[in-house]
Amino acid sequence: MSWGPRTIHGRLALGFAAAVALTVLVYAGVVYGFTRSALLDQLDARLHDDFERAEHAFEVAVDGSLSWKDHERIGHHDAVGEDTYAEILHPSGEGHISWPPKLREGAGPFRQHMADCEVAGETYTIRVGRSLAPMQEELRTLLILLALCLLPVVWLAWIAGQFLAHRALRPVALMTARAKDIGAERLSERLPVGEAGDELDHLASVFNEAFARLERSFDQLRRFTSDAAHELRTPLAALRTVGEVAVSQPQDAETSREVIGSMLEETERLTRLVSELLELSRGDAGVVLAVAPMDLAALVQSVCEQLEVLASEREQSLVVDAADETLIQGNEAALRRALTNLVDNAIRHGPAKARIHVGVEAIAAEVQVTVHDEGEGIPAAERARLFDRFYRIDTARAGTGTGLGLALAAQAAAAHGGRIEVESPSAGGTTFRLTLPSPGVA
Repeated sequence: MSWGPRTIHGRLALGFAAAVALTVLVYAGVVYGFTRSALLDQLDARLHDDFERAEHAFEVAVDGSLSWKDHERIGHHDAVGEDTYAEILHPSGEGHISWPPKLREGAGPFRQHMADCEVAGETYTIRVGRSLAPMQEELRTLLILLALCLLPVVWLAWIAGQFLAHRALRPVALMTARAKDIGAERLSERLPVGEAGDELDHLASVFNEAFARLERSFDQLRRFTSDAAHELRTPLAALRTVGEVAVSQPQDAETSREVIGSMLEETERLTRLVSELLELSRGDAGVVLAVAPMDLAALVQSVCEQLEVLASEREQSLVVDAADETLIQGNEAALRRALTNLVDNAIRHGPAKARIHVGVEAIAAEVQVTVHDEGEGIPAAERARLFDRFYRIDTARAGTGTGLGLALAAQAAAAHGGRIEVESPSAGGTTFRLTLPSPGVA
């Protein structure tokens, strides 16, 4: 795995090392600050002691002159190696004494402490000082030590960051290697999912779900292509057979009309199949339907009037129970096609001399269209695939249609933000329920 600064691996390692370096710098700053504060507190404490010694170490003569009576108690270079001095100022400002009389060269800089004291009724100012050089040397040594510690710590942090980044991104490397092997012919493969339940495991699960959807889509596409080829081959084969027979044998006018009629029927079936395939393809491509305000109840009435002839041929009664006006936003052509397929499906699969009920009802923010027939019903095992393309039930309900009607109806419902549900109780009869949103169009 690459670990350059432009890779996630390199950026993680660099970020970890930078975070550790920043932490060490902050820690070093805190240590330096506390150490400096502690050394200054110690220096101030010694200056306070120096002030008390200087206060008892000088005397005032009768003529008001100042002198040291015990200057040995003050010292010039004490035990801790700090240069010190003391100075007594006369209140009139005309005289003062200091110890040592002259500071050695390079003794500064000094930290001072100055206060007043009263002797023989006079107020004198005492100023004492200690050199800051020893403290500065200690702080300088501390800075060098902290700097020397920073370099190996950052280097170790860089090494540790690379190790942690490699370990953290190892699942990504495994997923990448596995993903390279997944193609159109191996969509059943899945990415490895760990047991930690972290973000990477969740990412792998999401990818696996996407691969599962792709696998289902590819399987559906393969079945659709195979079924479409089969459905198209059937009328084409019939056309070819009828044509070959007509060409190979002499035909009279009546027979020729029958042959041409048969060929026209197959052509009509082929045209209808191609048209439905085109509509399904447009829906799969995500073509947005143009919608406009429309009366769904009026559309249901129109569809049932057109199909009344088919119902009468089977002596069926087509009962429509629709509200006066049910307004929705919809595409009339798509919904007409869906309703025609639902009602035609009920007519073809319902028993002769039976009743087919079509109802339209507004419920809350939705409009429902129900189509009920009194047929044998649909087995529960078949309902899940009822809206699959080219799917036909191998029972008496299998008709002569293309097998795309219910798929087109379901696609139209989904394009309008609705749905189609089917109910088929064991007592018999089947109800298709088309539900569409009703925005309350005025």
